[in-house]
Amino acid sequence: ALVGALVVIWGDKGLGTFRPQGLLILLAALSWSVYFALQKHYSSRYSPLTIVCYTIWAGTLLLGVYAPGLATQVSAAPVRVNLAVLVLGVFPSALAYLLWAYVLAHTEVSRSVCVMYLVPPVAMLMAAVLLGSHVSGGVLFGMAIVLGSVFAMRRAA
Repeated sequence: ALVGALVVIWGDKGLGTFRPQGLLILLAALSWSVYFALQKHYSSRYSPLTIVCYTIWAGTLLLGVYAPGLATQVSAAPVRVNLAVLVLGVFPSALAYLLWAYVLAHTEVSRSVCVMYLVPPVAMLMAAVLLGSHVSGGVLFGMAIVLGSVFAMRRAA
């Protein structure tokens, strides 16, 4: 699946040169894996909704550094932009975290986390269908590798 993800990247924009900022992606992946492990640990003690509430509120608290001037920016933004932010906060964020917490509460982390490889191909497919983005042959080939590996991992587990 990792090879498939690399093929998707290569097929879309090319590999290019190394940038130190790319290490932030590795830090994000490490942080997410720690989050999954902690979430699984506490899923026996707390409900999925409680875990998600703690997660969302902790993230909101950390974003508090942007609070100065927030009211001014929100009032100056068009209504459609504020509505889009609200919809993005509810559906792809809160609802996705709630569903993921439910999955982790009822399965093993190692079994459920392999499905996360489906996020890039599904996002690219949605971008192509909903936004009219161009998907190259290399991206489609990488998506096929990712999907094949996810199905193989699920079958082996």
